[in-house]
Amino acid sequence: MKISKREFKLIFAYKTTRYIFIFWLIFNIIMLVSFIGSIIALYSYELNHTKLELLTAARQSSSLVSKSIQSNKYILFAIKKELENKPLSKATSVFKDFYNKDVEYFAIAKQNGTVIASYPEGFKLPLDSKIYPNHIVDIAKECLHTNSYCIVPSYFYKGYLTHFVTFPLGNKTFLIKASAPVLQSIKDQIFLPYKSLDLGIIRNDGLMQANIPPESISKIQTGILSKILKNTKEQYGSYIGYSSAYKTDKIGAFSRIDGSNLTFFVSIKKSEFLDRFLASISPIIAIAFLGAFASLITILWILDKTIDLEETKRKYEKGIEYLAYNDILTHIPNRAFFEHRFNQMIAGLNRNQRKVCLMLLDLDGFKKINDTLGHDSGDNTLKTVAKVFKSNIRAHDTLARIGGDEFAILTDSFEDQKDLEMIAKRIIKSINSLTFTNKMDLNIGVSIGIAYTTHPQTKEAIFKAADDALYASKQKGKNTYTIVRI
Repeated sequence: MKISKREFKLIFAYKTTRYIFIFWLIFNIIMLVSFIGSIIALYSYELNHTKLELLTAARQSSSLVSKSIQSNKYILFAIKKELENKPLSKATSVFKDFYNKDVEYFAIAKQNGTVIASYPEGFKLPLDSKIYPNHIVDIAKECLHTNSYCIVPSYFYKGYLTHFVTFPLGNKTFLIKASAPVLQSIKDQIFLPYKSLDLGIIRNDGLMQANIPPESISKIQTGILSKILKNTKEQYGSYIGYSSAYKTDKIGAFSRIDGSNLTFFVSIKKSEFLDRFLASISPIIAIAFLGAFASLITILWILDKTIDLEETKRKYEKGIEYLAYNDILTHIPNRAFFEHRFNQMIAGLNRNQRKVCLMLLDLDGFKKINDTLGHDSGDNTLKTVAKVFKSNIRAHDTLARIGGDEFAILTDSFEDQKDLEMIAKRIIKSINSLTFTNKMDLNIGVSIGIAYTTHPQTKEAIFKAADDALYASKQKGKNTYTIVRI
């Protein structure tokens, strides 16, 4: 079927707009997925980069702590050797000789904890449970009986490592204690741009040994790092999880300190990492938001145009459908709709034993009006006649124009032949009452042929019977009806 230029433009515009909308929608979905994927990849990169920074700091720091422990251990054994050859009254002068920025506090005491000498003065030993937590006192007392070197958790000096050396002298056991500010020294060497940066040394059993800034070191820790140290043999690594010491989620790294049961850790608050990450991608999010907003406006605009075209297309198709089944002059169904409806009624007749009636109506005298008054008057006459026919039938009956001045009525809702005759008489009377001009010979009438059946019949048989009845009405002198039952 050949389509008009208008139809082609409408179909082309509709399909083009729809395809553009679909393409734009798919494009934006792909961009959204790509953006989310990029943010996830960037987050993963930043997280791994932060872990690597912390791990590097932890490994370097554990090496420094290991060297500090060895240095302090050497100093304590050197002091021990000096004191073995000198009276204890000279202990303070010996301490002064070894005093330096790496070891700030010295003391020597009896095994029961009585301090004999210290430098600076007033330095206490962690042997009094009224002053120190029980677990620190227990560790200190354990050191007194080892006759060797050990490290005790710091308490009052929480950035320090406290070193003990116990040794027998005569019939008594003495203790030398030295405390070194190892964490503060290391922190000064670590250049990490985090406000919540924490440094610490933890024993492998979970007991906090020293930390900066100072937090709880009075009990065994049960957080993520403690679990890692107890359950794995890894020498170093990173972690994300809850810290029982700091009561918050942490991102951190650890490295075991060689030659000891200690581990150095570096950590930051996870919330700070997230804040820094969001701040770094906020320009990207802002640009993406503007892009998404622009895309949304574009999509809405395209969607609006698509809806407009859809509505135009629907109206156009409805108009095409109307033209396909309706007479453009009289605005009643045309021959095509008549055939469609006739087929439906025949199918119902043959299936359900229903009744069917066909009335064929042909105007008498119409040609004379058309020839005398012109086609415009003829068209107006057809419009008027169609309205008259329509006003004399029921809503469920079908009226159609099937030719120039030929009309048809289909009905399947009648009681008997008298109902059909009543309709025919009413139509003839209404047509006869119409006056088109002052000339009597230019007025019109209508001849009607009626065929009805209550038994299965073909469409052709019913139409032929009605056509024959119409011919009979014409032969009778027109302006009348003839009815037959088949």
